[in-house]
Amino acid sequence: MTSGPNTPHGPPGPHGHGPVPPSTHPPAPPARGAGSAPLLVSVGVAIGLVLGIGGTLTVSSIDFYGARSPFEGALEACDLTDRPTAVLGDDGRSLDLDHRGEGDAAGLTTDQLHCVLDELEAPDRVISRMQRTRALDGHQTDEWSGVEASWIYHPDTGLDVLLTLL
Repeated sequence: MTSGPNTPHGPPGPHGHGPVPPSTHPPAPPARGAGSAPLLVSVGVAIGLVLGIGGTLTVSSIDFYGARSPFEGALEACDLTDRPTAVLGDDGRSLDLDHRGEGDAAGLTTDQLHCVLDELEAPDRVISRMQRTRALDGHQTDEWSGVEASWIYHPDTGLDVLLTLL
């Protein structure tokens, strides 16, 4: 079959001659659900985000390694566990330190108190403020890296420090 200027183009008809006449049937409707694909993708992304964020929050709240509070770690590092002068409270979220005063032989030594504060990476400014506190100064507070320290000093009872995780 040759193609010339008068030869119709297109596939041959049912009998092998000429083009196939156009169909008289209306075009088929789009496949069911084809218009809802963007909606399904959006819903899928939203569900994925919710599950991802929720899963991350859940996993981050699980204690896989038996992690202790920083206070427990500091007491262990300074060999002060099970001492009545270094008491954990609030499920490890607070630590009460009783420093030795002139009339109080049972309290922590200055070296023991410094050990705990060093383990907790207390800044020099906080330690300096504690060392300079006088009985007349009353209750003092400061904070660093998620730890709040409050303390009071009296020569007879020493420096009493309460540390709390924020």
